[in-house]
Amino acid sequence: MSGSGKRFLLLSGMPIGHSAGLAADLIKALEARGHKVDFLTRDIDAELRSRPVGFRRMAKTLVRAARRNLRFIDKAAADVNRWLGRGVENNIDFKYPITHPDDSETPLPIETITDRIHGNYDAVITLYWQSMISAGTLQLLHERLGVPILIYAVDMEPFTGGCHYFSNCRNYKSQCGRCPGLRSDDPADQSHQNYLIKKGIYSNIPCRLLCNTWMGNIAADSGLFGPGQIVKFHICLDDNLFRPMDVAETRRFFDIPDSKKHILLFRYSDFDPRKGFPILTDALARLYESMTRRERSETLLLIAGSPLENAGSMLPFDYKHLGLLDQQQLIRAYNASTLFLSPSVDDAGPSMVNQAILCGTPCVTFAIGTAIDVIQTGVSGYKARNFDAADFACGTLEILRLPEGEYRTLRAASREMGLKCNSLDAAASVIESALK
Repeated sequence: MSGSGKRFLLLSGMPIGHSAGLAADLIKALEARGHKVDFLTRDIDAELRSRPVGFRRMAKTLVRAARRNLRFIDKAAADVNRWLGRGVENNIDFKYPITHPDDSETPLPIETITDRIHGNYDAVITLYWQSMISAGTLQLLHERLGVPILIYAVDMEPFTGGCHYFSNCRNYKSQCGRCPGLRSDDPADQSHQNYLIKKGIYSNIPCRLLCNTWMGNIAADSGLFGPGQIVKFHICLDDNLFRPMDVAETRRFFDIPDSKKHILLFRYSDFDPRKGFPILTDALARLYESMTRRERSETLLLIAGSPLENAGSMLPFDYKHLGLLDQQQLIRAYNASTLFLSPSVDDAGPSMVNQAILCGTPCVTFAIGTAIDVIQTGVSGYKARNFDAADFACGTLEILRLPEGEYRTLRAASREMGLKCNSLDAAASVIESALK
């Protein structure tokens, strides 16, 4: 334990198992250093807990939360349209997701939170705000508890006028307004009002934003935070679970033929353009053209996530669809892979990059999100020029052609990068320092 143990209140609009157990890992990190953590979520089945529930319970909770969150989004749309007085279909653009329309109000009555907590805390930490937390919530919590608030930025909602992903909009640089998510041309619309509300609250309570470099640059551009309020922080993962395993064993687990030497893992999402799949297909086509006939025959694509229709016509290589993976299957998939390919073009993470390097699997990425901090060319993978499919393919081939000894060194260095940035101990150290 570092110093005297503290007591934290951890709040999240998503359940403890969401995003591969992000809240659960943060609890583990802090408890391992002698701190106590109480967790509160909007999930109607979750009780105030001092430690994470088992994985099986997490999975059930996540399914229930996913169903409810569809209703939360519908309710948010209805709330927005109550102020605008028109139909949902004309006023909300879900390219810019908004789950709570007015930062002066709390998505939940503050008593819903304060009536379920007891005793004193040393700090409050927030994760996902959706349908549970607003800037107004932070102000009321500080009035009731009188402690610092650490905003763990898992998306952009804490530093925009309401959306938690802003796609191609950059209005956050000029105090929002004219919000495309609200289909608004009004410079003083609700998004601008939300910006002003956040500015006033952040400047009057002891709060800090914990985020990676990419998000920190965006937050700084927003002008919402003062000197010292933005603290560099990486996603917290359980490095005892995300770890290197025997590569041959994991390949046998997925029935990967011995003839396949180059295993490229990627995640397919059929509904999220931010994940960059069109660029990936372009890069794979270029990679195929640059390879020898033998290299092509030795390459296998592993596809995690949603079913990919017409994969045979879109992908030049042999492929194996793994579907939706549980945590242990995902860890095996990272270990079975030569590389994890992450073509995301607009993403605070993705956390799969951090998970992969903790397993010792180097990544090919663009210079966005978490990759800015954890992917270094020649150390933990290859960081391609942004949105350049040719360079993405070039970096992939460069790693696939490394001599065996150099590739082993790359895997070891990837793991070391993950431990330095994303381990439980690294996360707890940053949080402790942020409260000094």
